[in-house]
Amino acid sequence: MDMNQYLNMFIDESNDHLQSLNENMLQLESNPTDLGIVQVIFRSAHTLKGMAATMGFEDLASLTHQMENVLDLVRNNKLAMHEFIFDTLFKGLDALESMVQNITEGGDGKADVSSIVASLQSIVSGDFQKSGRGAVSEDSSSKNADSSDSTGLVLDQFQYSVLEQSISEGHRVHYIQVTISSDSQLKAARAFMVFNTLENSGEIVKSYPSVQDIEQEKFDQSFSLYYITQKEVGELEKEIAGISEIDTVSVVKLDQESLRQMSEVTAGLAEAAVVQEASVTAGHPAPSQPQSSAAASAAKPAAGKAPAAKAAAPTHNRTIRVDIERLDVLMNLFSELLIDRVRLEQLASEASIRLSPRRWSI
Repeated sequence: MDMNQYLNMFIDESNDHLQSLNENMLQLESNPTDLGIVQVIFRSAHTLKGMAATMGFEDLASLTHQMENVLDLVRNNKLAMHEFIFDTLFKGLDALESMVQNITEGGDGKADVSSIVASLQSIVSGDFQKSGRGAVSEDSSSKNADSSDSTGLVLDQFQYSVLEQSISEGHRVHYIQVTISSDSQLKAARAFMVFNTLENSGEIVKSYPSVQDIEQEKFDQSFSLYYITQKEVGELEKEIAGISEIDTVSVVKLDQESLRQMSEVTAGLAEAAVVQEASVTAGHPAPSQPQSSAAASAAKPAAGKAPAAKAAAPTHNRTIRVDIERLDVLMNLFSELLIDRVRLEQLASEASIRLSPRRWSI
């Protein structure tokens, strides 16, 4: 099947989706936790990938697919946006714009995006945090981890009220941190044993990471939780430390004042982390700015082609998009026009008047 007849439409649609991706990425920088924006970005990337694959532009489809994998983790709350992810996605958008520009100039849309693909794959696997890739230093990585921990430990109003009320009624509220041995091959199983031990004599109000993530081993070696019980600190430490492959245990008893202070500190750190992520990643070029150097370099080979090749390049703006409601109105008016025409012909026939085109002169 010859797809060249759809090339002009592909170029127009791709430019629209790229503009949408850029605009929504800039909005997401200002509000990195807004999953509604992430969902819109994901849909645009998914549509662009499908169009590129259909038209046979494999490099374009492959890069968009890798970006889509990252966005899928973010929209499902399995990955939090931060500086390296923003930088990599914006580099991907620059490369996509370059490839579409190359196609517009009559090229094949091919480009070497192996480094960007590798960065995207490291985000999906989580290796980028360990290796410090993407210009993320070891210090900043640890700060991001601390900020992430603080964000996960933030109590909502209901959880805070439960803990505060428990203290008022004479129960013991503890903040517990557990580190599993790095040699453990069954982190999730060891964590489950800790949870099971604690639930036999109390109630876990909140854990970080979440229970679901811990069950799927989506955590490093440690986890933390808020816990209500009647047991003392030493007794809890002994029980947890007695579980196989538990490296360290820290149990801190909280009163109302320490609970309030801890809640305020974690909430403040979480808010600061979000603001810092938004401010650090600011400054990426808006869609209306000139194309990047990568786009310019991709366009140079096409500009140097022979006149015959230039003549073969596709022309823009041969398609126009109209709102479906307006098309419905137009079709209704056209139908009424046909009905009126048939009615007039019937009346003319009855009056023995032949309707034929005439030129009247005065």
